[in-house]
Amino acid sequence: MKLSEPLIIHSEFPVFVFSNPLESESFERLRREFPLSHRAAGDREFFTEAHSSSEDARLYSLIAESPAWSAFVAELLDKPFKRTLMAFLYSSRREWSSTFDYLRLLSRTLMTKTFVTVSLHTGIRGYGLSPHTDKADKFAALILYFGGENESAESSGGTTFFRPKSVRESRKYLRRRTGLDKGIWSCFPFKLLPLTSAILPRTYSGADRQANFEHREIKEFHDLHEPFFTSRFTPNTLALFFKDQLTWHEVDLSDFPAGVERRTLLINVYCSPTHLVRLIHKLRQLVTRLKTNGVRFDA
Repeated sequence: MKLSEPLIIHSEFPVFVFSNPLESESFERLRREFPLSHRAAGDREFFTEAHSSSEDARLYSLIAESPAWSAFVAELLDKPFKRTLMAFLYSSRREWSSTFDYLRLLSRTLMTKTFVTVSLHTGIRGYGLSPHTDKADKFAALILYFGGENESAESSGGTTFFRPKSVRESRKYLRRRTGLDKGIWSCFPFKLLPLTSAILPRTYSGADRQANFEHREIKEFHDLHEPFFTSRFTPNTLALFFKDQLTWHEVDLSDFPAGVERRTLLINVYCSPTHLVRLIHKLRQLVTRLKTNGVRFDA
């Protein structure tokens, strides 16, 4: 996979979009042999996936009959791909508006071990991956789009990225969502808080859609944030971003063409937690248990 000459979208964090990261012939074969079908999810489901890290090894059974897919997944999980990604990170240091944010990101590569997972995704009209910031141990996310069959699919099947309308209010919102507005964490400057994960209710099925209609938490998020970029769901296009506190993004297929599958490959890079991070998580768990038992920290 080639990571060069991206379109760079600047905001609170940069988003990198690569056109034709795979050779055309290789991509078209992967597209023809995409091994996951939404039919496996059932009539009432809007989404299905298969992960390289799942214990059921479903992903590997799906790609077993495709030499192209087997070789591609093996390439992504091998060390040279990770070195390519790290080389890109080092070369793009000027794209961050905050030197502190870039150095914190870089420090994670020096203080932790990173590993890669891949997952196949298919979604149909109605699916909604509501705004979220990704898991705390996420380092980078790369989304390879396999493209729609018409303009409507390409314009409505991408990923939308958000920025705060007010950085101060957005930070307060994240603290509330993650519990970092209480106890000792309320004393920490925002930039020094441990990385955390924030998610909102998601729509995986018709039942979820009904439950999440006009959901208060989703409405509050949109009151405080605005989209700054939506990638197009065009074939052989790759979107990349590096995890930070405010890397809010979503996938909304409410306007996706009916009867069409949105097919993507998600490449995630994670950091194995250091002893310090494990200690922080243990302290947070201890504080939560003590609060549950009635111990007060604001006296």
